[in-house]
Amino acid sequence: MASSNHTGGRKRSRADSVFEHGHVDHEVGDIVSSLPLSPPVMKRPRRLSNPRIFSETDVFCARDPVTSQRLVQSHPGRGPKPNPIKHISQSQMVPSTIAYANKQVKSYFQQGLKDHVFRDYPVIDFVRQVWGFDPSMIPQGTTGYHITKKLLLAYRDSTYYKVNDQPPENIPGELNSCIIFEKICQQLIELLEENWREQHGRDAASNPPAQYDGVLRFLRDTAVSGDYTEFKPDFGFVLKALLERRMVDWSQLGICGELKKTRNDFLQGLSKDLDIDPNLLNKHMSAYSSVDTCRDSLASCASQAENTLTHDAEPVNKKRKIDHKSVRGDNEEDVNQQQPAPAGTAANPSTPPLGDSYVRREQSGNLTEYEVQIVKYLNEVLSHRFRHHSSGFLVDNEWISLWYADRYGVVKSLSFDWTMEPHHLLLVIAAIHFATPVMLGFSPFITQAPYVGGFFSTADATFVLPRATSLEGAEITTPLSFPLDITLSRRILTAYGIVGRGTTVIPIKVAGNTVAAGVPQRSPDDLVAKVSWQHLSRKEATHIRNIRAALKQSQYAEARSCLDHVVDMKYSFALPMEDPQLALPRALMRYMPSLLVQDTRYFNVLILEAYEPLEHIATAEEFKKVFRDTVRAHHWVWKEAGVLHRDISINNIMFRRTSDGSVSGVLCDWNLSDTKDSIGNPEDLTVPHNATIRAWMERKGRSKSSTQGTMSTLGAPLPKSEAVDADENEQEGDGPEARQRARYRTGTGPFMAVELMVSDTTPVHRYRFDLQSFYFLLCWFAAGHNPEKREIRRITSWLHKDLKTVGAQKMMFIQQEEVRVKIFENAHQNYYDLIYSWVESLTTNIIYPSITIWNDIRTQRARLAKAVVDGNTEMQGRIKKEISRKTVELEESVTFEKFMDALDE
Repeated sequence: MASSNHTGGRKRSRADSVFEHGHVDHEVGDIVSSLPLSPPVMKRPRRLSNPRIFSETDVFCARDPVTSQRLVQSHPGRGPKPNPIKHISQSQMVPSTIAYANKQVKSYFQQGLKDHVFRDYPVIDFVRQVWGFDPSMIPQGTTGYHITKKLLLAYRDSTYYKVNDQPPENIPGELNSCIIFEKICQQLIELLEENWREQHGRDAASNPPAQYDGVLRFLRDTAVSGDYTEFKPDFGFVLKALLERRMVDWSQLGICGELKKTRNDFLQGLSKDLDIDPNLLNKHMSAYSSVDTCRDSLASCASQAENTLTHDAEPVNKKRKIDHKSVRGDNEEDVNQQQPAPAGTAANPSTPPLGDSYVRREQSGNLTEYEVQIVKYLNEVLSHRFRHHSSGFLVDNEWISLWYADRYGVVKSLSFDWTMEPHHLLLVIAAIHFATPVMLGFSPFITQAPYVGGFFSTADATFVLPRATSLEGAEITTPLSFPLDITLSRRILTAYGIVGRGTTVIPIKVAGNTVAAGVPQRSPDDLVAKVSWQHLSRKEATHIRNIRAALKQSQYAEARSCLDHVVDMKYSFALPMEDPQLALPRALMRYMPSLLVQDTRYFNVLILEAYEPLEHIATAEEFKKVFRDTVRAHHWVWKEAGVLHRDISINNIMFRRTSDGSVSGVLCDWNLSDTKDSIGNPEDLTVPHNATIRAWMERKGRSKSSTQGTMSTLGAPLPKSEAVDADENEQEGDGPEARQRARYRTGTGPFMAVELMVSDTTPVHRYRFDLQSFYFLLCWFAAGHNPEKREIRRITSWLHKDLKTVGAQKMMFIQQEEVRVKIFENAHQNYYDLIYSWVESLTTNIIYPSITIWNDIRTQRARLAKAVVDGNTEMQGRIKKEISRKTVELEESVTFEKFMDALDE
C-alpha cells in the first residue's frame, strides 16, 4: 500500500488513522465501516503490452442511442457473447447463454420477477383476454374434432430429448415427444380449417383467415437468432414463409412453447380415438359473453382500478387443490354463476371471484426449473423489437399451463390435463392459429410490411401516432406517420428484461404529414421514437418541455446556448394501460386487484432527434468537447429550470456531428430527473441513525424492547424499503396535498455517487452526486473506449447486484493508487493524456477531498450515536457542531465552478 501521509493539507484526525489502516478506532468500534485510504497520486499507466485484466467475454458495447436503459449487447462476430446473469439487477442485466438449470439464471428471474408472478388465472379467461379468442368462435361442422389413438399412444410412450442429443436405444426418433405433440397440434389445426370451410361454405377462401399466417412448429431444425442468447424454445408459432429458411428471429416468434416429458403413466386403457366436444367449453363461460363484449369493457377498467385502489384487497395465499381427473371440472361453472361480477366492482368489491381457484400473487417469485425455461423465452421475445407482450405454453407430460408476460410481470394460468380435457387444448390451438399480430403482442402502432426472405422488410413499415403533443404543448389531433428507417447502422434497440420500462428505440424518418405539423424535413435519419412503459410518477416529456422553455427564456446567454446540449423532443404521446388503442391483455385481466396498486404504468412515446452514442467518439478532443458541453448543460438546467438529472451514465451522454465534422454534446434521458421542490431538503446529519444507536445499545447489552423504545425517540428512522431505481419500485403515499414520496437511490450503478451507494439510509439526491457521476463516467470512458472498434470495455469491478459492494469498489478506486493503475493499464493510448490531466486533477482536487470529508462525517455520526446512548449531552453538542461545520465544507467541496476549474475551464 502506498504511503498514507497525504491528508489534503489539513491536520490528521483519528478518522484518517481508522480508514488508512483498515481497522476501526476503539471508541467507534465496528460501528463505522472502513476502507483503506491512499493518496490520490496517479502514476503513468503501464503499457498495453502488459497482461490484460479484462477477458474477451467482458468486451461488449452499450449501444442504446437515446435511453438510460442499461442495455448491453454483444456484436455478432466479435467473440463470445457475455455471460449474463451474474449481475442480477433488472435494470443492468446482460443476456444469458446458459441453460435454465444454472443457478444464476434461475436467481435472475426469481429476483427480477419478485412480486410480479401471478398464478392460477382461469384458462378460458386467459385465452379470451390474451389471444382475443372466445369458445364460441371455434368452427362447428360435421367433421368434428378428435385426436387419433395412434398419436395419443405415441405421445404417451415417447421420450423427450433435444435434437442434438442421442435418442435412447431402441426408441426411434419419430417418437420424440415434441414431434408427436406437433403432429397432434397439426391434426387439430387441419380439423379447425376443415370445419371452418364447412361452416362458411366452400365458396369462401380455401383457408380460414389466419391473420399472422403462422404455423405452430417444433423448432428442431430451425435456428432462432437475436441480440442476446443462443438458446431457443421447443415450439414456436412461426410465419410459414420463414420455415423454408430454417432461421427466425426472436422478434418474429408469435408464440413460444416448451415441453417436458418424463412419464408415461397416463392414457392407460385407451381403446379408441379421443373425441373432443367444444360445447363443453360453454360450461366454463365467465361473465363476458363474447370477445367483443370483453373488449368493450375496457372503458370501465379505469373506474374499476379506482375501486381496486380503494379496497386494496390482497389475494389469500392459498394453493388450489389439483384434481387429477379434471383441473377445471364444474367448480369454475358454479363459481362463475355465483360471482358474475369482476373483482373490484360495487357488486363484488373484494371477494375472490373464483373460490379456491383465484389468482395468487407470487410474493417470492419462486419459479420452478421448468417454469424458468418458458419464462426466459418470453423474456427474449419481449427483449426484441416492438412487442407489447409475449405469451406461450408449457407442457409438462399431460399438463399444460399458459403463460403471459408484459412490463408488469408474468401471469400463469391454471394447468389443465389435455388428455382428460382435450377441449381446452382445442381452444388453445384455435386461439393461437387464428390470432392477429396485435393479439400476439406486436405493437398496434406499427403497420408491418410483409416478411421477405426470412427478414423483416421495413421498406413500407410505418410508426403511427393517432395523436400527439408538440414540444410547445400544442395538441395535434390528426394521426402522424413516421416511416421506419432501419439499416445496419440504425437498428431497433430494446431493453433486456420483462418488468420495467422496456424502452425500445425505433429509427424513423420524417414524413410529409410530420413536416406539415412542424417537424422540418432534414435528413432521413434524424429522428427516433423512444417507446417505453413509464411509472406514473415519471414525467419525462413534461421535464423536457420545462427545461427547454426555461433555457430559452433565460437572461443568461450561456444558458440559452445550452439548448443545443439538451435532448430535442419533437412530440410526445401517452396512453393509460386501460386505453383500448393499446389492446393490452393486462387491462382486461380480472381477479388481480393488487396489480394496479403496485405497478401502474402508462404507455409513453417520445419523438426525438437522433444522436450518436459515445462509442462513436473518434478522438480524445472530441470526448472533451462532449463532456464539457453536457456538464455545462447539466449545471444550467439545474440553475434555470430547477431540474436535476439524477442518472448521469454512459448511455445518457450523446452527441451530434455537425456538417463541418465537429461534435456537440447532448444530455439525454430525463426519465429519472426531478425538481428541486420534489427532491426536498437534505437530511439532518446531526441526528444519528437508528441502526447505529441499535448497534451501540446492543453492545452495551440492553434488551431489545428498551433498544426499540430509545430509538423511537432519539434516532432518525430508517426507510421501510429502498430500491436502486425508483422506476421499478417507487410508490407514493396517500398523504395530504403535498404527498410524501418514498426516497430511493436513483441512477446507474457504475456511475452513481459513492455516498449514494454506501450510506446506511437513502440520502436526498444532491447536485454534487451528479457531478461525481460525471467523474465516474469520465473514468469508465477513458479506461475502456476503443475508437477503432467503437466499443467501450466495462470496468467489471463496478458491476454487481449489491450497491454497497460497487460503492466499496469505487471508494477503493478513489483512495488507492494501485487500484486506479490497474483499471487504466489497458486504456487506449489516445486517452493517456486525458487520464493524466482530467482524471488526476478531478481525483486530487475534487473527489478525494470530498470523500475524506464525508468519511469524517460518518465517523462523527457514529460517535454521536454513542454519546446519545451514553447520555453525554456535552459530547453531543460538540459533535453536532463539528458535523454541521463538516457538512457545509462537504457541500462547498464539489461545485460546478470547482469541477470546471479542475478541467482547466
